[in-house]
Amino acid sequence: MRDLVIHRTLCCSRSNTQLSVEHLTTFARELLTRVYSGEIKLPMLPNVAQELFQISASPHLSLREIETTIAREPILAAKVVAVAGSALYGGSRPLESLHLAAMRLGQVMLRQLIAQVVAESYLFTGPFENELEVERRHALAVGFLARKANTLIKVPQETAFLCGLLHDIGRPIAWAMIHSEMERSLTTEQSLVLVDLLHPIIGERVARQWGLPEVVAEVARFHHCYRGDSKRLPHNEMVVMIAACDRLAKSLMKDREVDRSKYQGLREEACEALGLDEAKLGILEDYANTIVASL
Repeated sequence: MRDLVIHRTLCCSRSNTQLSVEHLTTFARELLTRVYSGEIKLPMLPNVAQELFQISASPHLSLREIETTIAREPILAAKVVAVAGSALYGGSRPLESLHLAAMRLGQVMLRQLIAQVVAESYLFTGPFENELEVERRHALAVGFLARKANTLIKVPQETAFLCGLLHDIGRPIAWAMIHSEMERSLTTEQSLVLVDLLHPIIGERVARQWGLPEVVAEVARFHHCYRGDSKRLPHNEMVVMIAACDRLAKSLMKDREVDRSKYQGLREEACEALGLDEAKLGILEDYANTIVASL
């Protein structure tokens, strides 16, 4: 019956360039109901990817332990070495080995880089290639901005980059879900509306299913409503910080067609909630421009 309702609505709307938001909201609710019931299975990470995500959030492992773990996966290790030599990580020439990459980056940056490589390898691939590339660039921008913002306000450093990188973890999964369930029925623009509706709830659910830190799940769920429900959360400061970085990145990235005035206002609200003065906001904006240009 559920599929019949969706089918009839789509058939009645084929003459329109866009379905109404009301129809798309109904589709989102239907998809979430099927997720909750287990009819639609959310993806699971390979064990090694899940382990590496957890390592990226742990400040207690030594550099040697991190290097030994990533070395067990030659393909991922090669990607770590390649990205470590890029301008994004301050490299000026290619590195020759994982050990050299680890020694140059240090423990904190190596954990960050591992999280990036795992996300790029397992999240931002699949159908809707162009859209996923935009999601990847945005995720990286917010991750780097979160790390920088962390130096301006008092939020635990260990998970700042990871929370920024994975704040929209539900988006690539929602893109894949829509492709498998409704590929022939929706335009890319309609799919984008569905992704916007679905990703906070899907992101929270996946973060918990993958055993990621609780703060990542809270950020995924509440970074769009940081002035409301998130105030009751244990990690509200991180949620607010990621909200600010998210809006700042969106206002700067040229491959996102957004209402810049809308995001400018939201960004200013988030920065106000963080208590950033004009000087600190200027530092963050300058850094954001540098990062966005490097992606």
